[in-house]
Amino acid sequence: MPSDEDSLRSFVAALVRGARGRPIDVDAAEMIRHLQLAEFRVRVAEFRARERAFQPEYRKIRLAAERRARKLLLSHLTPTQRDTVGLNGWFETRGSRGTLYRILTTKFLGNITAPHAGRKYCLCFADRLLPLSDHILGQKLLIESDEPKFLRVANATRI
Repeated sequence: MPSDEDSLRSFVAALVRGARGRPIDVDAAEMIRHLQLAEFRVRVAEFRARERAFQPEYRKIRLAAERRARKLLLSHLTPTQRDTVGLNGWFETRGSRGTLYRILTTKFLGNITAPHAGRKYCLCFADRLLPLSDHILGQKLLIESDEPKFLRVANATRI
C-alpha cells in the first residue's frame, strides 16, 4: 500500500506534468509545505469572511453591553456626579483615605487624576472587551473601598 507521501507525490506529479507528459521531480516535503500553506490561506480567508459577516451583529452586542454597563455605572453615582458626567464627561469621587479623584468616562487609559496631588493614574482591569463603563465602575469602587491597594497597583505619573 502506498504511503501518504507517495500518494501526494503522484497526485502533485499528475498536476504538474511537463509538456511531454513526464512527471517533474518535486521534493515531497516541499509539496506538503506548499499544500499546508495553501490550506492555511483558505482557512484564513474563511475565518475573515465569517468575521466580516459577524461584525454588524458584534457591534449590536457591544453597544447593548455598553448601554447596560452605562446604566449600572450611573446607578452607582450620586445625582451631582451624574450631572457632572453629563456636562463634562467626568466625575469626582473620594478615596477611602479622603483623596479627591477625577475619573474621565470617555477613555480606558490615563483616565484618573488627583488634581490636588498633581498625579495622573492609569489602572486597567482587563482588555478592551470589557465595556468602558464597567471598567470605570470597577476603578471607582476600588478607589472608594481600598485606596491603598489602588495606589499600589495603578501606574502613576506627575501632571
